[in-house]
Amino acid sequence: IRHNPRGSDGPYEFVELRGGGTIPPNTWVLSVEGDHGSVGRINWSIDVSGRIFGATGLLLIKAAALSCPGVPSGTTLVDDMALNGMQGAIQNSAESMVLVRASAPLNITGSTNFTTLQSSVTVLDSVAWRDPPPTDGGVDQTFGPDVTGAPFAPVEAVLRLVGNSSPNAASAWAGGRMGGVTPNSVFFNREADGGSVTPNLPATAVLTPGEANDTAFGGTLACP
Repeated sequence: IRHNPRGSDGPYEFVELRGGGTIPPNTWVLSVEGDHGSVGRINWSIDVSGRIFGATGLLLIKAAALSCPGVPSGTTLVDDMALNGMQGAIQNSAESMVLVRASAPLNITGSTNFTTLQSSVTVLDSVAWRDPPPTDGGVDQTFGPDVTGAPFAPVEAVLRLVGNSSPNAASAWAGGRMGGVTPNSVFFNREADGGSVTPNLPATAVLTPGEANDTAFGGTLACP
């Protein structure tokens, strides 16, 4: 998940799912607000029901305006107009990314609050990030495991660690601030001056949209 690219967010935000076969009905990805005052507001949502994972077992949700010629043909691409705007659609501050499934169709509108849905959905997986204290006012809320952890590590992108398939577990995720100077950067900022990564981020980790998370950077951006 890249939720806060360098510079302009859109159209460079993306969310990647891993799985196999056809995604069952009533399956959604939700980006849920955690900032005090707006807790539970669904800032972005996409219905992924019926989508089919390709040979790579990956599904990449990206802005419709973003071309990704370097993504393997075996990865399913899902274009979303909502990610096109300069400000993007996924919140940079306290936010939870939640994969849910319901027993009946969901009607998600601009006024839908996740707290009203919780009793009617199953959370298949989730990850969350938050603002640093005292910016969060001490009352930010997450609806998934907080990858920022302790000591606090601000993150602008997160990835699932290869070999750890535990759902809804902070230990399955790592991340950090983005490095580079362009919004399509896939590198984490590990510099002592202004950099920040979670302690469990592998030393060679980069974002690999459409490819396995342990794929080494080959010199060409998948989504230039």
